[in-house]
Amino acid sequence: MKQYQELRPNEITKKLKKYNEIISENGLSFFIGVSIDLASGFDFEDFKEHFLGKTVEVIDYHKPEAKLEQFNHYGKIWTELGEFYNNLQLSGVIILYRENFHFLINPKNEQIIHQNKNQSIKEKLLSLNGLPNNDSLPSKLMYLNIVKE
Repeated sequence: MKQYQELRPNEITKKLKKYNEIISENGLSFFIGVSIDLASGFDFEDFKEHFLGKTVEVIDYHKPEAKLEQFNHYGKIWTELGEFYNNLQLSGVIILYRENFHFLINPKNEQIIHQNKNQSIKEKLLSLNGLPNNDSLPSKLMYLNIVKE
């Protein structure tokens, strides 16, 4: 899920860049939808780590033969921030994985989804977390659209 500079942008990076100006100018909530194909080798935890961040631990930190000069100032354990911290305009990610919906919400307090006017939408989204992809879920998502208007 890393976006290396010498490669063409992946679909998530394209969407973030494409809509960034519109989102910022209009103060909109912005969610990306992802359907994870099992053949891709990714699972929900990979996306969670990519967007929320991860803890990094150097196992051989105390061994003298470890060549860790570039990491010594971090210490043995540190946190690597995820994409939410680099993309404040992203409100969250809606993920379909193994026929269940999962929602990741940007944890940054400055994000528009945390404003009082969006509280009911955020709560409704999180209440749908883990629900199976069935006929009733699209109508619940449509209901969220009506609530927003």
